[in-house]
Parts: sequence; C-alpha cells; structure tokens
Amino acid sequence: MGCLCSKPEPIIPPAFPQGEIDAFVAAGSSSSSDSFNFIVSILDRGLPIDSRAMDDDGMEFTCLLRACRADNDSRYDLVEFLLSRGADPNIKTKRGGHTSAQLAIMNNSPRVLQLLLNNGYDPLLRDETDRQEKAIDTAIRKGRTPNYNPRVNGENGIDIVMEEMLRLHGDMPVKLTAREEGEEDEENY
Repeated sequence: MGCLCSKPEPIIPPAFPQGEIDAFVAAGSSSSSDSFNFIVSILDRGLPIDSRAMDDDGMEFTCLLRACRADNDSRYDLVEFLLSRGADPNIKTKRGGHTSAQLAIMNNSPRVLQLLLNNGYDPLLRDETDRQEKAIDTAIRKGRTPNYNPRVNGENGIDIVMEEMLRLHGDMPVKLTAREEGEEDEENY
C-alpha cells in the first residue's frame, strides 16, 4: 500500500507594497543604523532579497546593487550582510545590465569587490551595454587597475588578473584610483 502523504504547501511570501520595496532598495545607499534595521526587518518578514525598485534616473536596482554603488567601501558591512542572506552577487541592473562588480569598481570600493569575488561573483560575467564588458574591462577602461597588459594576458586574462591582484594586494584585489577632478563617466552608474 502506497503512502497517501501529501506534499506541504509552499510558503508564499506576503505581498509587499511597492513603497516598502522602494524603501528597502533605497536603504542600500544609506549608512544609518535605522536603514540597516529596516533592511533586516523587511527581510525577516519575507521580502525576497533581490527585489528591485526604480530610482529617479530610471535605473532598476536591488539593495545589493545600491550598496555596491556607494563610494569608497562605505556600505561594505551591508554588502557582507546581504550576501550572507543570499543576495545574488551576479545580479545586474535592468538598464545597461551593469554588474555588481562594475558598480564597486566605478565607485572605488575594492573591499566590496573582494567580497563579491569571495561570494561567487563570476569574473567572466559581461554587462549588457554595447561594449559587453567584464568588470576588469571596465576597470581597465577607467584606469583603475595596476599591471594589466591585454597583449600579455589576452582576452580571457581576467583569471590571471584577479589571481595577480589577490597575490599582490592580499585582502585588496584591486588598487583603485580615484577619478580625476572634473572627470565624467560616460555612463550613469
């Protein structure tokens, strides 16, 4: 006689108003303890960690992408927390498909970049711009990597570059340089 057991019903997270999702994603840019507490609270209530919201520029971000966009590793602790809760390190923006690592590179956040790499970021992942860049391509184009020679390292040199950066810099894989005063990026990151 076979088992008449039924499968348990899947747990469906409660619906969240768009305003709460917007506040959750926006909190990725804030360094206040209230914002962090709000992030923990809403995740504990069941909001999917990779929920998206649109900013004023029409870019669609997750909380992790907003935190990676913060300058000079200022949101390192939040990135670490989000990754520990299951945020996808390979997630991209909707418009342009910029990667979390590209945002960290563009915003001078080498510790965040290291954290992404340590938590499964795929260094061969390309954005969805016309350039189809990997994070290292963005870093090179913006002059933010030391000792990279595409003629020596070749097209698939990202692995060699990342290994070399880790060897040379220990816990800081990329020596990022600040943008020159008045230098504008072509894209809005």
